[in-house]
Amino acid sequence: MTIFDPTFPCAIANPTPEGERTGIKWWLDHWTEHDRQLTVWTHTKKGAYANENVSRLLSNKEVSHTTSQLHIFSAYGPILAMYPNVVDLGDIMRAVGTTALCVIRGDDLSLWSEEVRAEFLTQNDVSASPVILADNVRKMLHVTSEMLNLNNSIGGNGTDKSMLIKRMLELHDDGVIFNPTAMAEWAAAHGWSSKNIQHLMKYASDINSGKRPQYQY
Repeated sequence: MTIFDPTFPCAIANPTPEGERTGIKWWLDHWTEHDRQLTVWTHTKKGAYANENVSRLLSNKEVSHTTSQLHIFSAYGPILAMYPNVVDLGDIMRAVGTTALCVIRGDDLSLWSEEVRAEFLTQNDVSASPVILADNVRKMLHVTSEMLNLNNSIGGNGTDKSMLIKRMLELHDDGVIFNPTAMAEWAAAHGWSSKNIQHLMKYASDINSGKRPQYQY
């Protein structure tokens, strides 16, 4: 498969009142007459209404609300994602019809931001110690992503899991120590589902600890 690269603009803001205000403005500025709706993503419905800014937005009929419980959803316009972690971003990035994405970050997301060429909306968004992904691991993920069907789960015993595990073990046997967070941020930027990102992080941690996940030869 061709590797997924977002064609829509992305932005990221700090988890502060200023970051929320700046992010909301960017999100609204990217709403055009051709968009069907505005979408706000939150972890839970209860949490959304506990946030004054989000609660105010959701009172508008043009704003659609979705939560982390929906792994597949349609946007057909700009998305404002409130405090997602790196796993959440997998499904958010795969939403149908997204025209722009603003993230009020819940995790560091420095590598994800670099991969999607996100605009930094608040000055201190730049991480003091950015997450680093080794070049050989980046290449492995890129090549593997081109071979995988990203709609399939890598949690079972299928071919997609086997291709990934085989290449990860080869790198590990050459002395590579995986950074699960860095791998997850890269995967979230390139079309991996949230479930598959969870599997990827677990495989990386397990292999680092000396385990060798089974796969089909």
